[in-house]
Amino acid sequence: MIFLPFKISKKFPLNLLFLLQLIFYMQTSHALTATLDSENILLDESVHYDGGSYAREPVDTRCLVGTDSGIDIYRTYIEFDTTEIPDGATINSIEAHLTVSMSYFNEELLDIQQMDHTVSYWSSGEYDDAGNEALFNYITNETTKYVNDSPVFQSSGAQNISLGSTAASDMQSQLASNWFGVVLKNSTEIDDEAATFYCTEYSNSSYWPYLIVDYTYDTDPPTNASIDAPDYTNSRNITLTLNADGASQMMISESVSFSGATWEAYATSKDFTLSDGDATKTIYAKFRDEAENETDAVSTTSVLDTSVPSSASIAINSGDARTNSADVTLTISATGASQMKVSELSNYSDCSWESYATSKNFTFTTTNGTKTIYIKFKDLASNETDSYNDTIVLDTASPQSLKVGLSKNKLYEVEAKTFYSKEREFKLYLSADDIDSNITQMMISQDKNFKGATWKTYKNNIKLKFKNDGKKNIYIRLKDDAGNISERYKQVIKVDSEPPALSLDADSATIYSGYNLTLKGTSAEGTDIRLYLSGQLKTSILGIDKDKWEIYVTDLKAGTYTGLVEAEDKARNVSREAFTLVVT
Repeated sequence: MIFLPFKISKKFPLNLLFLLQLIFYMQTSHALTATLDSENILLDESVHYDGGSYAREPVDTRCLVGTDSGIDIYRTYIEFDTTEIPDGATINSIEAHLTVSMSYFNEELLDIQQMDHTVSYWSSGEYDDAGNEALFNYITNETTKYVNDSPVFQSSGAQNISLGSTAASDMQSQLASNWFGVVLKNSTEIDDEAATFYCTEYSNSSYWPYLIVDYTYDTDPPTNASIDAPDYTNSRNITLTLNADGASQMMISESVSFSGATWEAYATSKDFTLSDGDATKTIYAKFRDEAENETDAVSTTSVLDTSVPSSASIAINSGDARTNSADVTLTISATGASQMKVSELSNYSDCSWESYATSKNFTFTTTNGTKTIYIKFKDLASNETDSYNDTIVLDTASPQSLKVGLSKNKLYEVEAKTFYSKEREFKLYLSADDIDSNITQMMISQDKNFKGATWKTYKNNIKLKFKNDGKKNIYIRLKDDAGNISERYKQVIKVDSEPPALSLDADSATIYSGYNLTLKGTSAEGTDIRLYLSGQLKTSILGIDKDKWEIYVTDLKAGTYTGLVEAEDKARNVSREAFTLVVT
């Protein structure tokens, strides 16, 4: 800024405008000096009070400050154009240079005061009495002094005046307005003392006043500029993370040309609303500092995705209804999923999100029964699906109960007894139970290792056929639809197609006896012996020991009887011997 001394003359027009010219030269890398000379003055005038009226007058070749006979008061004000000093500059110091032409300040001192309004502020049109009076009174009441009681006007010649830190601060705050103004006045304006200094109309420019403005200006843009956004979002409203060292303002837009965007205060975080429509969004940012040094645009992307994963499904063991192992394999599908939760609990309280996979091993934590596995998915934008599930019956118990028999109406626990068959071809009936599943298959063999045997569909009877009589060991295994295999069962069947041997201890076919009959004979061990007389069963022996038998009958009546002895073995083969009994 430059303060120019000038003399006021009523012969000059009211508005005298000069172009402010700044001559810069580099002192350090970013420390600069501006010399504001005569062409920087927008307006230099004096406001004059003659004891009765107020007037504003232009300067002549000299400017007047002080009083005339203590009645006429002259104050000089100057307004400067500061356009060429960058708005972001830091003003360090201001020094005014004046050349005093004539000094009548013997004891009086000089004040240089703040002017915080442009002179046009005091009147909207041509200067009028009211505006001139307002300006004069403003100067009277202004309390901010850049220079207070300076003796520089007590001697003629070149004078250098430092305006101090307050003036530097005021100029810095007004740089965006492109003007700066000061007032020069007598400290007391009481005595008849005045001084003149050369102004811009003086012919010798070396006497003109000027200002030396030292300031610092940053020509480097903010550094480390960056912008980050969520990689994926399911909401148009996101939070951006920003950085630019040294930035004071920023501009953000989805337009690479920043169309419609405005500068705003720099912040490291900003709420931002993305444009409508699912897509990859690019957000641009640029930054500038107080000196309006601007960075290049930086950008980031965020995928706006408001759709949940689709085509979700889960299958346990490929959809099997049952399993005999707590360890199962899940087949999983969900288009667009990035994570999933899998649990036996419908509220998922026992698990956390994990990476999406199309297959997962899972172990049931509870006992046998119907098991349900729940699953839900979310994508990178945290869109979450509803819950899906699949069920399977966990059955780790093998078939436990098997009953068999040669008649479907008479079944026994397997291995509880030996069966006998007089036929070499017959059916073996079965009845099996399982706790949680159904018996679906069986394996039958006469080899205890089931050599050559295969699993066949389970049914409640099997047809057996043998070439020879004898003891037959039948081995059985059962499998339920969970795949559990029973223990090996063994059932003994004796095939006996021949009737038992039978003989009577008698010399002839006619036997004579008293009223009490004793009848003896032989047959196969274990055979049942029955005695019939004239078609009536008189007595029987169940399962004879060894091969001999003996029957007793008492209180017979005299007469002749048709006698019959039957021998029946365990296979129900029967032998008969007939005789005549004469009782006397």
